[in-house]
Amino acid sequence: MIRVIIADDSSFMRKVLSDLFTETPDFEVVGTASDGSEAVKMVFRLKPDLVTMDVNMPLMNGLEALEMIMEGCPTPVVMLSSLTKKDADETIRALQLGAVDFITKAGGSVSKIDTIKDEILEKSRNAATAKVKKL
Repeated sequence: MIRVIIADDSSFMRKVLSDLFTETPDFEVVGTASDGSEAVKMVFRLKPDLVTMDVNMPLMNGLEALEMIMEGCPTPVVMLSSLTKKDADETIRALQLGAVDFITKAGGSVSKIDTIKDEILEKSRNAATAKVKKL
């Protein structure tokens, strides 16, 4: 069982990802966070196998949270963002900080989200087995 925390400021995306992982037998959602600060606290407390992390969030963005996670409780993280294709600097920075992989969010309707479900599950399974270490 892959224990996952979902960090995204969009309640819609948290719900969609939670439903996707909950419906998949080898995943268990152990927590959801609406900002990076909350995600860091959850990771330290719950010690999940995987974190899916949005890049742009209030209070503490995904890159700042990723850095704190990798410094204090190294955990495989898959970044999700609508920006990664447009903004290569954020992609490179996240990889430097220890992110295992990226998924570009499909914007808008549920049908667009459906188009990346297989990618989310595949990359999440692969990332959960990654060996990560402190920065």
